[in-house]
Amino acid sequence: MKYYKLRFDVNKNVLKEVPDYTGRESDIRDISEFNSLDNIPNFKPYLSNFIIKDKFQNVDILDLDLNSGFIISSKFKNILLKLNLPEHRFYEADVFTTKGEKVGFHYLFLVNNFFNLLDSDRTQFYGMDWYDNKLTDSFLIKNEKDIVSLYEKFEENNIDVEVIKSDLYLLNQKVDLIRCDIECCFLISERLKYEIEENDLENIVISDKCYAENLNW
Repeated sequence: MKYYKLRFDVNKNVLKEVPDYTGRESDIRDISEFNSLDNIPNFKPYLSNFIIKDKFQNVDILDLDLNSGFIISSKFKNILLKLNLPEHRFYEADVFTTKGEKVGFHYLFLVNNFFNLLDSDRTQFYGMDWYDNKLTDSFLIKNEKDIVSLYEKFEENNIDVEVIKSDLYLLNQKVDLIRCDIECCFLISERLKYEIEENDLENIVISDKCYAENLNW
């Protein structure tokens, strides 16, 4: 099973945020705080009201520059519920038309468990040495702490490495949607790619390049 990057065909003028000046419940936090979270929080996110312009009402994904998830239509949510998702949670999102009618959108939060899905014994990582304009020797990474240790090691040896990635991430779990913070993206399986294209979901762009693969699926 191959995996591709999911991107948003974003028009920045799609949404207008409606400021809220009312009091908030104690367990409600701003959705932007989710960007620093790896696991499902023990509080309910505060979702601002949004007005979506009439000509964009049929889009199926909304980008709020979040790396922990995104806002999707009910149509997209129903497709995802038929597939294999990693640990996640859905929250209602208040999106309205210019006439005040509510549109069915949901915020999807994805747990940051990429390294749990990764076949770390077979995935080869490389660092980019910008000073010498070349890749470092390959190495294995088991978790995010290994990445921090590698950066420290490179710094001690005066190697100017800013990016540590893999040409192809090998996976050992059968999931259809992955939060991949190391690539600052979301990865989708061939199965989800087919569903997106078959159902003509809008505002979605899928990469041609394959970024990950599960050789046992």
